[in-house]
Amino acid sequence: MAHFKSKYLMSYLIGQGLSGLIPSIVAIIQGIGGNPECVAPTAGANTTVAHYPEPRFSVSVFFIFLLVMVLLSWFAFVLLNHLKACQSERVTHKDDSEVENQLKAVTETVRSDSSSDKGSDELQLNSESFLNRSNDRNISRNAFAGLLLTQAYICALTNGVLPSIQSYSCLPYGNTAYHLTVTLSSMANPIACFVAFYMSASVIKKTLPAVVGVGTLCAVYIIVTAVMSPTPPLQDSTSGKVLVIIVWIAFTSLFSYSRACIATILRNTSTGHKSLFFCGVFTQIGSTIGAVFMFILTNFTAIFVPFFPCK
Repeated sequence: MAHFKSKYLMSYLIGQGLSGLIPSIVAIIQGIGGNPECVAPTAGANTTVAHYPEPRFSVSVFFIFLLVMVLLSWFAFVLLNHLKACQSERVTHKDDSEVENQLKAVTETVRSDSSSDKGSDELQLNSESFLNRSNDRNISRNAFAGLLLTQAYICALTNGVLPSIQSYSCLPYGNTAYHLTVTLSSMANPIACFVAFYMSASVIKKTLPAVVGVGTLCAVYIIVTAVMSPTPPLQDSTSGKVLVIIVWIAFTSLFSYSRACIATILRNTSTGHKSLFFCGVFTQIGSTIGAVFMFILTNFTAIFVPFFPCK
């Protein structure tokens, strides 16, 4: 995305969210048939096994639909790289600092000329105005590092930690709650990016810390329900089911919004293409750390206990 104009970044993020939204809609249509029934495998048996109702259409049909989506995405990627209309929307990666240095030199020349006329004064005013706008695009090293670390933290939770324990967090509340959590959370992703699209830069910078903080509180509740599996809080009540669904949707929405805001801030800096590159690097670092950490916890410890409906 660093090769295209910054206005297309949010479209990319919305499209990324649609990759979860569209399959989620299909999954809701498919359904799960409801919660499993505990039935005896044979007559007179003392044990029971879970019997899961059939969905509206098979898993094979769902995966064929996913294959079609992947092929369409690949075709769109090919068009972006070969269509002339798309080529004209690309940007060059000339370092903005080079342009600023040249303009500063012109400004100093104008200032040192004591006999400058009205035209020179106008040039000076225009150049100073440009420099002020350029300064607004600059970002300090501390702020840059903070945004990258926040991006890594968010991706560690959204791509590594919480997906690994979603079944521990939701399944004790029933298959229906689990199904709705997965599908509705995926729907929340593009909606959050769409909201961020209409936010101004000043609003984004002011709201980002609070949004990340509230999202963290949601993550804490999700982790608590997973650790307490197979008997999480309010397990047998409707309020517990509704609460876990809402918290998951809120977590996904808030952190999706935060990721979109961070990408927008970094893209609008004076070195946008380099900033986006490091944003991608820290995205992968955070996701990897979160995934490896949770792989160890879920496979080599007894912290998370799965829920069995008929046990």
